[in-house]
Amino acid sequence: MKPGLEPGHAAQFSITVTPEMAARLGDRVIHPLYGTAAMVAHLEEAARMVLEPFLEADEEAVGYTLNLKHAAPTPIGAAVRIQARLVSVQDDTVVCAVEASNAAGVAGLGTFTQVVVSKDRLTKRISEAADQLVASPIAAKEL
Repeated sequence: MKPGLEPGHAAQFSITVTPEMAARLGDRVIHPLYGTAAMVAHLEEAARMVLEPFLEADEEAVGYTLNLKHAAPTPIGAAVRIQARLVSVQDDTVVCAVEASNAAGVAGLGTFTQVVVSKDRLTKRISEAADQLVASPIAAKEL
Protein backbone atom coordinates (compact mmCIF):
# COMPACT_ATOMS: atom_id res chain seq x y z
CA MET A 1 0.00 0.00 0.00
CA LYS A 2 1.05 3.55 -0.60
CA PRO A 3 1.87 5.59 2.51
CA GLY A 4 -0.71 7.87 4.09
CA LEU A 5 -3.59 5.51 4.75
CA GLU A 6 -4.31 6.37 8.37
CA PRO A 7 -7.30 6.09 10.72
CA GLY A 8 -9.80 8.86 10.16
CA HIS A 9 -9.51 8.85 6.37
CA ALA A 10 -13.09 8.84 5.06
CA ALA A 11 -15.28 8.71 1.98
CA GLN A 12 -18.95 9.40 1.49
CA PHE A 13 -21.60 9.79 -1.17
CA SER A 14 -25.37 10.10 -1.33
CA ILE A 15 -27.98 8.01 -3.10
CA THR A 16 -31.72 8.15 -3.54
CA VAL A 17 -33.45 4.85 -2.87
CA THR A 18 -34.91 3.48 -6.10
CA PRO A 19 -37.36 0.60 -6.60
CA GLU A 20 -34.41 -1.56 -7.74
CA MET A 21 -32.89 -1.16 -4.24
CA ALA A 22 -35.99 -2.51 -2.49
CA ALA A 23 -35.83 -5.45 -0.12
CA ARG A 24 -36.29 -8.47 -2.35
CA LEU A 25 -35.83 -12.18 -2.67
CA GLY A 26 -35.02 -12.94 -6.28
CA ASP A 27 -37.54 -11.04 -8.41
CA ARG A 28 -40.05 -10.69 -5.56
CA VAL A 29 -40.15 -7.39 -3.64
CA ILE A 30 -40.61 -8.15 0.05
CA HIS A 31 -40.91 -4.56 1.32
CA PRO A 32 -40.92 -1.24 -0.55
CA LEU A 33 -37.91 -0.12 1.52
CA TYR A 34 -34.14 0.21 1.11
CA GLY A 35 -33.00 -3.41 1.15
CA THR A 36 -30.11 -4.74 3.15
CA ALA A 37 -28.44 -6.14 0.02
CA ALA A 38 -28.41 -2.69 -1.62
CA MET A 39 -27.15 -1.13 1.61
CA VAL A 40 -24.32 -3.67 1.77
CA ALA A 41 -23.27 -2.85 -1.80
CA HIS A 42 -23.23 0.88 -1.06
CA LEU A 43 -21.30 0.49 2.19
CA GLU A 44 -18.75 -1.75 0.48
CA GLU A 45 -18.34 0.88 -2.24
CA ALA A 46 -17.67 3.61 0.33
CA ALA A 47 -15.08 1.46 2.12
CA ARG A 48 -13.43 0.73 -1.22
CA MET A 49 -13.29 4.48 -1.91
CA VAL A 50 -11.31 4.91 1.32
CA LEU A 51 -8.74 2.28 0.36
CA GLU A 52 -8.48 2.48 -3.41
CA PRO A 53 -6.28 5.61 -3.69
CA PHE A 54 -3.66 3.83 -1.57
CA LEU A 55 -3.42 0.61 -3.57
CA GLU A 56 -0.21 0.08 -5.53
CA ALA A 57 -0.47 -0.82 -9.23
CA ASP A 58 0.19 -4.50 -8.44
CA GLU A 59 -2.34 -4.66 -5.57
CA GLU A 60 -6.03 -5.41 -5.26
CA ALA A 61 -8.36 -5.56 -2.27
CA VAL A 62 -11.07 -8.06 -1.48
CA GLY A 63 -13.94 -7.91 0.96
CA TYR A 64 -13.29 -10.13 3.96
CA THR A 65 -15.75 -9.42 6.77
CA LEU A 66 -18.94 -7.41 7.07
CA ASN A 67 -20.70 -6.75 10.35
CA LEU A 68 -23.89 -4.77 9.76
CA LYS A 69 -26.95 -3.77 11.73
CA HIS A 70 -29.82 -2.63 9.52
CA ALA A 71 -31.20 -0.28 12.17
CA ALA A 72 -34.13 1.56 10.59
CA PRO A 73 -36.33 1.55 7.48
CA THR A 74 -35.80 3.92 4.57
CA PRO A 75 -38.60 4.20 1.99
CA ILE A 76 -38.27 4.34 -1.79
CA GLY A 77 -37.48 7.91 -2.85
CA ALA A 78 -35.63 8.87 0.33
CA ALA A 79 -32.08 10.21 0.32
CA VAL A 80 -29.37 8.21 2.08
CA ARG A 81 -25.86 9.33 2.97
CA ILE A 82 -23.34 6.49 2.75
CA GLN A 83 -20.04 6.87 4.57
CA ALA A 84 -16.97 4.89 5.53
CA ARG A 85 -14.21 5.94 7.94
CA LEU A 86 -10.94 4.09 8.33
CA VAL A 87 -10.62 2.60 11.82
CA SER A 88 -7.44 0.54 11.51
CA VAL A 89 -4.76 -0.77 9.20
CA GLN A 90 -2.76 -3.78 10.33
CA ASP A 91 -0.43 -5.38 7.81
CA ASP A 92 -2.71 -6.21 4.84
CA THR A 93 -6.01 -5.78 6.71
CA VAL A 94 -8.03 -2.56 6.49
CA VAL A 95 -11.10 -1.98 8.69
CA CYS A 96 -13.65 0.78 8.10
CA ALA A 97 -16.60 1.86 10.20
CA VAL A 98 -19.54 2.15 7.79
CA GLU A 99 -22.85 3.95 8.12
CA ALA A 100 -25.95 4.65 6.07
CA SER A 101 -28.14 7.47 7.34
CA ASN A 102 -31.37 9.09 6.23
CA ALA A 103 -33.09 12.30 7.35
CA ALA A 104 -34.42 10.54 10.47
CA GLY A 105 -31.03 9.19 11.58
CA VAL A 106 -28.94 6.05 11.27
CA ALA A 107 -30.40 3.42 8.95
CA GLY A 108 -27.45 1.02 9.07
CA LEU A 109 -24.07 0.80 10.75
CA GLY A 110 -21.22 -1.61 11.18
CA THR A 111 -17.72 -2.45 10.04
CA PHE A 112 -16.31 -3.66 6.76
CA THR A 113 -12.90 -5.35 6.53
CA GLN A 114 -10.87 -5.59 3.35
CA VAL A 115 -7.66 -7.51 2.74
CA VAL A 116 -5.00 -6.24 0.33
CA VAL A 117 -3.48 -8.91 -1.91
CA SER A 118 -1.22 -8.94 -4.93
CA LYS A 119 -3.07 -8.98 -8.24
CA ASP A 120 -1.03 -12.02 -9.29
CA ARG A 121 -2.01 -13.96 -6.16
CA LEU A 122 -5.68 -13.03 -6.59
CA THR A 123 -5.67 -14.06 -10.25
CA LYS A 124 -4.09 -17.40 -9.29
CA ARG A 125 -6.66 -18.01 -6.52
CA ILE A 126 -9.56 -17.17 -8.84
CA SER A 127 -8.23 -19.59 -11.44
CA GLU A 128 -7.70 -22.34 -8.84
CA ALA A 129 -11.22 -21.87 -7.46
CA ALA A 130 -12.73 -21.98 -10.95
CA ASP A 131 -10.78 -25.13 -11.83
CA GLN A 132 -11.79 -26.83 -8.60
CA LEU A 133 -15.46 -25.95 -8.83
CA VAL A 134 -15.80 -26.84 -12.49
CA ALA A 135 -13.96 -30.12 -11.94
CA SER A 136 -16.06 -31.05 -8.91
CA PRO A 137 -19.62 -29.85 -9.46
CA ILE A 138 -22.08 -30.47 -6.64
CA ALA A 139 -25.52 -31.49 -7.73
CA ALA A 140 -28.23 -29.16 -6.48
CA LYS A 141 -29.93 -32.07 -4.71
CA GLU A 142 -26.73 -32.64 -2.67
CA LEU A 143 -26.85 -29.10 -1.30
